[in-house]
Amino acid sequence: MSDLLETREGDVVRLTLNRPDRLNALSDAMTTGLRDALSRIADDASVGAVVLTGAGRGFCAGGDVQAMSAREGVSELRANAEITRLLAEMPQSIIAAVNGAAAGAGLALALACDFRLAGASARFGTAFLRLGLASDMGAAFFLRELVGAAKAKELFLLPDTLDAQAALDLGLVNRLVPDELLQQEAVALAQRLAAGPRGAQAALKRLLAPAEPLGAWLAREAQAQADCVLSADHREAVRAFIDKRPPFF
Repeated sequence: MSDLLETREGDVVRLTLNRPDRLNALSDAMTTGLRDALSRIADDASVGAVVLTGAGRGFCAGGDVQAMSAREGVSELRANAEITRLLAEMPQSIIAAVNGAAAGAGLALALACDFRLAGASARFGTAFLRLGLASDMGAAFFLRELVGAAKAKELFLLPDTLDAQAALDLGLVNRLVPDELLQQEAVALAQRLAAGPRGAQAALKRLLAPAEPLGAWLAREAQAQADCVLSADHREAVRAFIDKRPPFF
C-alpha cells in the first residue's frame, strides 16, 4: 500500500501519511509523494483547501531513525524541505489534522500548515536534540514565528513533549477537538475555506508570510543539519535508539 493516500471530496483534497505501524515516520516514498502531490495541487485551481493528517494513532513521528545513517546530506535535506515550503507558500489553505504524535520533521509539517486542529490525544515535540540534530524542514523557522524566539529556544533545547492542551495554550494549534471529531472538523473547516474568495486568501497568505525569505532560511538550516548528521553525537543517538537504550553524548 502507498505511503501516502490522496482522496478528494469536492474542492477539498485529503492527504494521509500512511505508515501507521511506524507512527507515519517519513520514508523516501512518502516525502517524494508529498512533494509531487503538493506541487501538483498548488497548480490546480479547482482545489480550494487541503487536509493533511496521519493514518492510525499518529500524525508523523518525524524521520525514520533506523534509516538515518543512509541520509545523503544537504541535497536530500533541501529536497525534503521543499515539502514545507510548498505547504507554507502554495495558494490553497492547508489544515493539519493532528492525531497523536507530531515530532521532529512531523512537527515541522504541522507548523507549516495554515491551520492546526489537534485531537485530544495529540502530542507535540521538537525531538531533534535527542538525536544530536538541530532542525529540519523549517521547524525552527515556523516555531519561532508562532511562539517567539525565547519560547522556541526552550522547546528546542529542552525537548519535552507537549500535550494538546499545552500546545493550544502556547498558540501552536488553533483548535482542540475530541479525537473522534477531528477528521470531521478538519474537513468542515477545509470546506468553509474552499468556499471563500481564493484569490484574496492566497494574497493574504503572501501578506502574512514572515519577512525573512523561507527559502534562504531552509538553505541555512539544511547546511547546519547536514553538519549535525555527520557528528559523533548523532551517530551515538541513532545507535542508542536502535539498541533501545539512553544515548551517551
